[in-house]
Amino acid sequence: MSNDLQTTSTTANDLAELKELFGPPPVLSSEDSKAYDAVMVRFVECIKPKDFIEQMFIKDLTDSTWEIKRYSRHKALLIEREYYALVEEAEQDEEAQQDQQTEQKEQTEQDEQTQQADSPTQYEHMLELEQVVDSAVPDVDEIVTSTPEELLQAEALESGIDYYERLDRLMGVAMGRRKDVLEQIDLYRVGLGERLRRVSDEIIDAEFSEAELPSLAPADTAQ
Repeated sequence: MSNDLQTTSTTANDLAELKELFGPPPVLSSEDSKAYDAVMVRFVECIKPKDFIEQMFIKDLTDSTWEIKRYSRHKALLIEREYYALVEEAEQDEEAQQDQQTEQKEQTEQDEQTQQADSPTQYEHMLELEQVVDSAVPDVDEIVTSTPEELLQAEALESGIDYYERLDRLMGVAMGRRKDVLEQIDLYRVGLGERLRRVSDEIIDAEFSEAELPSLAPADTAQ
């Protein structure tokens, strides 16, 4: 339990130190700064930075990961934005069509009133025929206008594909930068470990040599 508390305290201290050293995080007003901090905490817990260089790596990892998340989110937002634009356009077209149908219906009623005065029997026959046609219109409209949501979203992607590709390239650059930082951490730790082992071996060799010297001195003196 004490180890967990110590680890939590160390992580909190690292996070506070990183914020103080590198300033405000690159978080937009529409984004969650707490989520950014959570990402940084996860990296601190995984890597456990041992010096300032590794703290810089943590910051770079967090920033690149945050950019990847942002670009991924905006790719989805692009499709949603284009989708709603298509839906709004379709609704406007439908309203215009309904207005046109209303005008046509009013004109038809006027024509029917004129025909009724001329020929009542013919008017009744046309009225029955019109009722049959009108009853079929809703069914036809439903078949024609019932476009699946997924098809509209596919059309939305097609209309915004250029921007989508630019986001995808930016996302690839951020992923490459994160991969590069991870490789730098590995090289830094391997290189630092090699230097520490070399220094340790030199110290051990020096101590071993110093320990042997006193044992040889009396023998030479005796001769």
